[in-house]
Amino acid sequence: MVRAAALLAALTLLAVYYSVSESLFDLGTWGDVAFVGFVLMPAFFSLTWLALPLWRVASPSALGGAVAALVLLAVLFELTGLDVAANFVKFAAVTAAGWWFLGFFEAVSWVLLVALLIIPVDTFSVFRGPTKVIVEEQPQVFDALSIAFPLPGEEFSAQLGLPDVLFFALFLGATVRFGLRPGLTWVLMTLSFGATLALAVAFDIGGLPALPLLSAAFVLANGDRIWRQLRGVRVAALYDVHGNLPALEAALAEVERCRADLVVVGGDVAIGPMPRECLERLRALGDRALFLRGNGDREVAEALPAGHDDDLWAARTRWAAEQLDGEQLEFLAGLPLTQTVGVKGLGRALFCHGSPRSDEEIVTALTPEERAASMLSGVVERLVVCGHTHVQFDRLVAGKRLVNAGSVGLPYEGSPGAYWALLGPDVELRRTPYDVEAAAAAIRATGFPGADVLAAENVLTTPGPDEAAEQFERLAGATVDPK
Repeated sequence: MVRAAALLAALTLLAVYYSVSESLFDLGTWGDVAFVGFVLMPAFFSLTWLALPLWRVASPSALGGAVAALVLLAVLFELTGLDVAANFVKFAAVTAAGWWFLGFFEAVSWVLLVALLIIPVDTFSVFRGPTKVIVEEQPQVFDALSIAFPLPGEEFSAQLGLPDVLFFALFLGATVRFGLRPGLTWVLMTLSFGATLALAVAFDIGGLPALPLLSAAFVLANGDRIWRQLRGVRVAALYDVHGNLPALEAALAEVERCRADLVVVGGDVAIGPMPRECLERLRALGDRALFLRGNGDREVAEALPAGHDDDLWAARTRWAAEQLDGEQLEFLAGLPLTQTVGVKGLGRALFCHGSPRSDEEIVTALTPEERAASMLSGVVERLVVCGHTHVQFDRLVAGKRLVNAGSVGLPYEGSPGAYWALLGPDVELRRTPYDVEAAAAAIRATGFPGADVLAAENVLTTPGPDEAAEQFERLAGATVDPK
């Protein structure tokens, strides 16, 4: 809700500016450059930043449908003379198109290749190719295929071509998909537009291409992380923390001793006795942590008010949601279903919570080959890491290696401890001991619904793996697989 409110506020302020821009004070040439390049454009592209969670949760078909609908609406607005509305709708359409296009990129190397290729391609197009012809001979076409940024006190506008907006959205979305640096990337790419505008004015170059500096900004912000992914990194897979902070701290201490480059947080962090503390601890890792969505995270973010359900799981879900603030709930709501990482010695690995197609689908060491293979249909990675069932395993399914990393905070392994996986150059299923007596006491003191039972049956002792796998398979047999 916080992000949605900010998006609405930004849209409102921009709409007001567009409606009154000609009546404002004329700032002069360099005043215009400073205002448009470093105030108006960042404000406009804040819309992309604020809408970014939509890319995380929207399906490719939904994005494709949105692009088609928005293009038709933009054309309608253009034909009816509603230029300001058309400007915003064009921006939304091209942003959605960039995110839709990103869905075809299976590795970060593809994004890097595009970033490098568009530098000479855009430069040629602007100075000698089709863009030059359109700008000089068909200016009305260029107006229709660009986003206008009105100058204060004037009837003229600075313009960015639609490809500039598309690649801004694509690169920003790629930072989320491939675990790069979204915040820094947004800042540098936004500033690149201002720098391009300033250079165009300083050297009196009409139509200076914006994509070269945009691409350079993306690479500058993320080059080291892209390089690490291309050569492969050691990954600590921490799944199903379930608000158990003492277990998490113990696991993270061992992760540091193992010198893991990246921590993949595999879902179900927050539904447990210390949700805020666990989420804050993991987010404090900064760009060393890569999050994906668990069913528990999704349900906490969508928690209903008291009285909608009386069972223990619903009570625990509501309680966990009440411990988090609005920004934290929006963070959970925006988490992606899967993440992909290049792992040292193992190649590209896909990380998911339940299965690659659902955050609550059940797969265990006992899952029949045919059913497990259907879950991996369409997956190109040779290694898939999952969680959800809280029992570690490492098995082959349809020629792919399927690994369950276990549960840090709520294992079903027969022996207490924090269970996780270290990937690179091979797969190590690990158990980290910690002071379960102290953890149980801390859990009982939280007020978490059913805390005494949780401490006694899931921290001080735990169910056995065979018992848990058999129970999960019974549940899976009563559940219709997602299509």
